[in-house]
Amino acid sequence: MSELEVAEQAAVETPSDGASVQDWKSSLPEEIATHRSLQNISDVGALAKSYVNAQKLIGADKIVLPGKHATPEERSEFYSKIGRPNNLDDYQIDVVDNTPEDVVNFFRSAAFDSGLTQEQADSFFKNYNDFATSQLETNTKALETLRENAIQELKSQWGDAYDDRQQLATATINEFAGSKENANAMATMRMADGTMLGDNPNFVRLMSDIGKFMTDKISEDDLSGMKSSGASTPNEIEAEIAKLIAPNTPYWDAKHPEHEHYVNQALALREQIAELTGDAS
Repeated sequence: MSELEVAEQAAVETPSDGASVQDWKSSLPEEIATHRSLQNISDVGALAKSYVNAQKLIGADKIVLPGKHATPEERSEFYSKIGRPNNLDDYQIDVVDNTPEDVVNFFRSAAFDSGLTQEQADSFFKNYNDFATSQLETNTKALETLRENAIQELKSQWGDAYDDRQQLATATINEFAGSKENANAMATMRMADGTMLGDNPNFVRLMSDIGKFMTDKISEDDLSGMKSSGASTPNEIEAEIAKLIAPNTPYWDAKHPEHEHYVNQALALREQIAELTGDAS
């Protein structure tokens, strides 16, 4: 209830002498007699009581809301009166683990400029922390899923040669990056979807193929840090089978002294592919 309403309510009484409301207002100027604030005032005595009550309220400690044209100084004074700390550094922020100092400083500054009280700042920062933590957990799980999918994609393509090809990709990056620091910076570079470049299957394939070309096609020695197990990818095994069963090879000539070797070798390679692909047929 506003101050005016309190005063008016206290002043509403039925006139003891039976005089009408209009009688005591008749001597007032028209613009005052018809004023809304006097509508519920029944007589002069009630008017006096209303005035006394209003004077009491005037002496009370009140806070005036700043209008839309209030100056920055007026707004600052209002914020101070409702409980904003005197300085932004006075905010006692309950910082969670690993919250960067620049984030805390930014929040203190924003809270001070917005006129937040300590209680309001606590509530806002807690809600922000809860939201940020939830988002981080969600993003971390999503990125881990993307990384696992990339690994499974490469394992499906490379089979038993996955470790060798992965090492070959890493060795190729190290070879051309100039230093381990540069290689690490390249591999951990964040892409648009949040994943690291070193986890991208297309990038890993590219680096591995470059390393494979260097070691197989241009007689380059093993790349630094590369320890190969000698395993072949399914595509490489298919290529070996194609060589064994090519036209005019001993595979098709039962009388050829190497016929049995070719047949057994092709069979063994087909079984190897079946194990890699899960196709027992």
